[in-house]
Amino acid sequence: MSLCIIATWFGKLPGYFNLWLKSAGLNQQIQFLVFTDHVYMGYVPDNVNIVRTQLARLEELASDKLDTPVRLKHPYKLCDLRPAYGLVFSEYLQGCTHWGHCDLDMVWGDLGRFITPQMLEEHDRVLVHGHLSIYRNDDMANRYFMLDTPGIDWRHILQCGWPHNFDEECGMSSICRRHGIREYRSTCMADIRTKHYKFLICHRENYAHQAFCWSNGRVLRYYENGDGAIECDEHAYIHFQKRGPIPVLGDLESCLAVWITPYGFVCADFPDLVDTTFLDVMNPAHSMAHSWAWHKRCLTTMWQNQLFKLQHRR
Repeated sequence: MSLCIIATWFGKLPGYFNLWLKSAGLNQQIQFLVFTDHVYMGYVPDNVNIVRTQLARLEELASDKLDTPVRLKHPYKLCDLRPAYGLVFSEYLQGCTHWGHCDLDMVWGDLGRFITPQMLEEHDRVLVHGHLSIYRNDDMANRYFMLDTPGIDWRHILQCGWPHNFDEECGMSSICRRHGIREYRSTCMADIRTKHYKFLICHRENYAHQAFCWSNGRVLRYYENGDGAIECDEHAYIHFQKRGPIPVLGDLESCLAVWITPYGFVCADFPDLVDTTFLDVMNPAHSMAHSWAWHKRCLTTMWQNQLFKLQHRR
């Protein structure tokens, strides 16, 4: 089986795009396509293809492929076009058994641990979110969005200038339920809530002390369990939507781990030396007084204390 995941981005690429690329590059069994109008001059992994285009050109391509007028008034409207990517980008998907769509405001973990060939074989749609949904690459599945469903008119949605969230629950999930299309639903991702400063996962158990880290191609959450011990669980990816620009604090290329925090991507070399104080620094409840300089002082002190403890245990 072969899978290609497609992202579109128009405008300046996010400052952490190199981390997105780095995490995608470690999923060598998957091909990634990024359509953008931005010129990216950095390193691109061999399983990622960046295609330069314009939003207007993509609008023309979609209108031609779907044989109906498509209006992409603004980039966010592309969310409504996502279910049609199998047709719109068919030339790029030749030889692929499956295709998917995704966002850029995310960091990939080890997808092979969560999306298996058996899962793809037994389902017609794997995962049901705009930030990642995967479909079979065949003529029937590529036209699921066209299926007659009460209250859903795909032509009206694509011709309307306003977003309808056609790629998610009120669109494709409704169509799948109506027509008995086999969906695989999972909460294997860390989908971060939008209404809290602190990173909390949607539809999952959260902990008073928890923080998120990308290390060696895996997305990990460290947390204090009910017994006061620090534990770790793994996620397919972390998605941090509607957060605005997130700064990169340190050198992404040389660090061993990246802590994904509400105030930035913190590059660190001590992913295992964690306690509740460390977790709270990496995932504070409020943004007040949480400047990088303050966090840097806290981190430096904690790392020194941890190293001191380790040296005196020997």
